[in-house]
Amino acid sequence: MHGTSSNVKPRLHKRRRQHISRNSSRTQRHQVRLQLACVLVAGLALVSPAFADFEDGGSLVPDARTIWERSLAAQRVGTVRGEAVLRTVRRSGHATRLDISFVAKLDSNGWGRLLVSRIESGGPLQGSSFLTLDKQGAPPTQWLYLPALGSPRRISASSRGEGYFGSEFTHGGFLQPRLEDFEIKLLGQETVGGTPCWKIEAVPKNLVGDAAGHGKLLMWIRQDNAVERRVLYYDDTGRPSKVMDAREVIPVADDGKWMVLRRRMHNLRSETVSFVSFRNIETGVDVDDAFFSPQHLSMQLW
Repeated sequence: MHGTSSNVKPRLHKRRRQHISRNSSRTQRHQVRLQLACVLVAGLALVSPAFADFEDGGSLVPDARTIWERSLAAQRVGTVRGEAVLRTVRRSGHATRLDISFVAKLDSNGWGRLLVSRIESGGPLQGSSFLTLDKQGAPPTQWLYLPALGSPRRISASSRGEGYFGSEFTHGGFLQPRLEDFEIKLLGQETVGGTPCWKIEAVPKNLVGDAAGHGKLLMWIRQDNAVERRVLYYDDTGRPSKVMDAREVIPVADDGKWMVLRRRMHNLRSETVSFVSFRNIETGVDVDDAFFSPQHLSMQLW
């Protein structure tokens, strides 16, 4: 299926970190400096607003679909390698922490996304891996490897609403929405945390819900860089279920691409909260497509 064929072999090296080779003439390394993030964001937002071609306060206003499309495009970074810390705190006060390494890559058409992540430390989950193959024109597939299971298993479409390694972030949240599957409406403009945003409503045409297992979405998308500031998720009965806040955004490339460094997902019913923060981000690294295959999830390749 998505595995490597006999005549296509990934470039493997003895040391895990050497699986992904660096091309010094093309690779642009971006080490995330959290103390400079606010300065960088403020400076670039002034010179390259995401919706500069529309009149501010005039009659020309971007339609809802355009706003959402630009938001997704603004976050499609070529190839990214980095680390993440995922913390989940339950109402009882019980907390868990997972240290994660990941590699993500755009498909050759610049739309689809390939992603593999690995739990480097996290108690019984250490050594677990997760794979997303999300390509335009084909149904997305996702795979999960748990050492206790011994082999990767495919995540069914009905399980995409389940939590990523027990967190409030879902498997389906790693998939890009197909905008043609939604009824999209612009509800106006609102300010969230001091940031002017477009407020958009997106309702799945399929009553089963979207790829992440949600019903209606309310999104507040920043007017300066098109990144979502807040997303309110509803279940398929129409009740609010979760809210996600994007807390810090930095530019990660010279072509108007952005990355959210900190996200907070709050379950409005269980009061469980998950926080994810990213660090040591590199862009422009060279990685074979063959790296993203279910057969490699159990291997320590990077």
